[in-house]
Amino acid sequence: MKASLILMLLAPMLLVACQSAGLAPALVNQTSTEPNAMPQNPTARSGAYLFKLKPNAPDNADTLAQLYRAFQSQAVQSIKPIGNAWYLLILNKNTGADPGLAFMQSLAKQSGLIETLQPNLPYGVNPPKQPAPMLNGL
Repeated sequence: MKASLILMLLAPMLLVACQSAGLAPALVNQTSTEPNAMPQNPTARSGAYLFKLKPNAPDNADTLAQLYRAFQSQAVQSIKPIGNAWYLLILNKNTGADPGLAFMQSLAKQSGLIETLQPNLPYGVNPPKQPAPMLNGL
């Protein structure tokens, strides 16, 4: 009884403290000259990209082989499915430098299989703009 009373008194203060804590500012992206290109992000993982297949592209071994051929000019280490037609493309860092987002997007566009290609950002780089709402009863 006493512990629940203390918890009831402390909960509003904790809620206010959590809500008033500032979030980390979003990183400023560099602008690109291409109209549809994604901006370069200094926190992106070098040599790693995420892409999504077009809706009509089958998610099978033949498509995977075509994807390897589409990026054959680069030293592809692996292409791994991560779910819902999304893939992780990793370039081999030992054989050369990362060609950059714009070049990889041009290869993706030429393939005819890829809807979008973007840099692979580490989890938590872009925090939400507003804190998540508190759940009642927890």
